[in-house]
Amino acid sequence: MRTHGTGGGPRFPALDGVRGLAALAVVVHHVGLYVGAHGDIAGGEVLRRLDVGVPVFFALSGFLLYRPFVAARAAGGPAVRVPDYLRTRALRLLPAYWVALGLVAAVPYLASVTPTIDPVQSGDWWRYFGLTQVYTADAIGQGFPHAWTLCVELSFYLLLPLWAAVWSRRPLDDRRSVAEVVLLLGLGVASWGVRTLTYVEPQVLGSWFPFGFTVGATFLWFSVGMAAAVLGVHRPAWIRAWPAPGAAWAAALVVFLLLSYAAGLPRSTARPSGVGFLLLHGVPALIAALLVVPFTTTDGHGRSAVGRVLASRPLVRLGEVSYGVYLWHPIVVLVLLDQGVGTDDRFWILAPATIAASIALGALSFELVERPARRLRRRRPALA
Repeated sequence: MRTHGTGGGPRFPALDGVRGLAALAVVVHHVGLYVGAHGDIAGGEVLRRLDVGVPVFFALSGFLLYRPFVAARAAGGPAVRVPDYLRTRALRLLPAYWVALGLVAAVPYLASVTPTIDPVQSGDWWRYFGLTQVYTADAIGQGFPHAWTLCVELSFYLLLPLWAAVWSRRPLDDRRSVAEVVLLLGLGVASWGVRTLTYVEPQVLGSWFPFGFTVGATFLWFSVGMAAAVLGVHRPAWIRAWPAPGAAWAAALVVFLLLSYAAGLPRSTARPSGVGFLLLHGVPALIAALLVVPFTTTDGHGRSAVGRVLASRPLVRLGEVSYGVYLWHPIVVLVLLDQGVGTDDRFWILAPATIAASIALGALSFELVERPARRLRRRRPALA
């Protein structure tokens, strides 16, 4: 996914690299999860926490998708056309997902190694192709279990124009920009608290509604990017005052290691305590902010050493194909395990094999599905 606006909009090439690295983090995390390596090998604590890539994805979406709305409001120019925005987001999200899900359900061998695919082959297929499975407890782990993040993204896509419409009624000035940032982060913290409450006391919302897999429960991660969009447009000096990329990324690494080793969280899939859960879903927001925010101005730290590495052609290309990598990597793991790859010391064999195969499939998905889908949309400057 290219992380800049189309039609001459500002570019944020370093964020392509951030997205690509976040995708690799999620791939490695899931490989460890499939083979049980989180609790069995040295460094299992780190593997367990590499799901921090998901909050990074959501922070990127919050920034990249909200910034055109904020920029249009600040410039006093034409507003983002919501029908075009929704069409663009649908063409970005759905075709590659539909192709991947449909192929796995239709190809007998792929279906045979994917134990969660059966409901897609039943009368409930619409639930999975429509990305509504997260709203029913019995369906959330079926189809593509990792597609819960796509369900959340879809909800965010639909809600974002409503939020933008509320704030577009008045021009963006100093007072309103600060108020919006405070409100965004306040709502994010509130969602974090409610998610923790429903974890500790599940009966609050009832077991039928898996709130933890909705945009309401994950809004903290989106709010980081949305706040950066407001500040990057109206108060870029605040972003430039953020730690330089090298310092910010070093701080993110320290926080990540503390979360992995010093927070008392379990290495395995064991249920953490309430405080542990609070840390598990709050600290990644800080990590995402440290990784993403330095690169959210057009004249900021993108020219730093870290920015240049992230904007290098290999990492930009990795970011470009990252959606396909994300879609296909669990299927790759299941196929490789079925074929006996990595039977002995299987994590250290399976992880690089999965990365290589997933990148190849991601590139195919991009060239054969995602790029043609892009040609179907009308190019407008305000769309991300």
